[in-house]
Amino acid sequence: MTIQRIAVLGGGAWGTALALTCARAGREVTLWEYEPGNAASLEQKRESRFLPGVRLDKTIKVTRDLGESASSDAILIVVPAQAIRSVVMSLASSIADHTPLIACAKGIEHGTRKFMTEIIAECAPKALPAILSGPSFAADVARGMPTAVTVAAADGSIALDLAHALNADTFRPYHSTDVRGVELGGATKNVLAIAAGIVTGKGLGASASAALTTRGFAELVRFGKACGAKTETMMGLSGLGDLILTCGTPQLLLRRRVRKRRKARQRRTWQTGRRHIYRTGPAGNGAREKSGNADLGRCRRGAVGKDERRRRDRVTPHAPT
Repeated sequence: MTIQRIAVLGGGAWGTALALTCARAGREVTLWEYEPGNAASLEQKRESRFLPGVRLDKTIKVTRDLGESASSDAILIVVPAQAIRSVVMSLASSIADHTPLIACAKGIEHGTRKFMTEIIAECAPKALPAILSGPSFAADVARGMPTAVTVAAADGSIALDLAHALNADTFRPYHSTDVRGVELGGATKNVLAIAAGIVTGKGLGASASAALTTRGFAELVRFGKACGAKTETMMGLSGLGDLILTCGTPQLLLRRRVRKRRKARQRRTWQTGRRHIYRTGPAGNGAREKSGNADLGRCRRGAVGKDERRRRDRVTPHAPT
């Protein structure tokens, strides 16, 4: 199978990263985005709102028309797992027979408990379902950092063709026919990742984290075998590799800390501004000034509630360093 034209559905961080990867591999890329604001940013600024600082290759075509993606040789579906069904149903009648549809989301559909390739097979019977998964941060892939993933399809030759089509200098897809194993690894490792986050948040130490990850992975392998997955797949990139990335990397913890600090800074800035208004008041508005000063006076004398007093005691006149 010759795969030259590739469509990427979803202009988020992961979709943008994969679109850039396909362009680096020398493919003709169409990037479809549903959200109007992000689509405009991709087309005009050549940058995704979800991946700031990363420029989109000028050869990548951005569109909001899903029909423009239907004629591609292969289609990467990079929308959230719970949105795959609706996207595939909208696309199904327009694609040619035997077009590979590669799910790039990790998860299981709510309610039906179906895997991503099962949803594709159900909604687009004439398509060829495939799955791409593995240890990969969108920011790393977008910036050309070395990354290896697994792409799986029931037909080994199709999986091999997809791996060749997506292969770039710093992006190495390995091919497999164990579709269920690749899907299970990506879907279940997040359960262990949550537990690992609890261990870290509680300060239980690296030994506890290692024990949790190791014994959790042993359970994951047993679960995979019960569902028909191969042990070697669970011990590969889409299983153990993804688990190590999610549970062991400090990058996720750092991101959480940055988000918390940003929210705290915004909260303090708002409170400081509010306090400044109370103290000074706008020119000519003595009623607000008196009211604000009286309110602060009551706070100092304990005449306001404890929660309000605690909140104001946290207000600092300067931005945090």
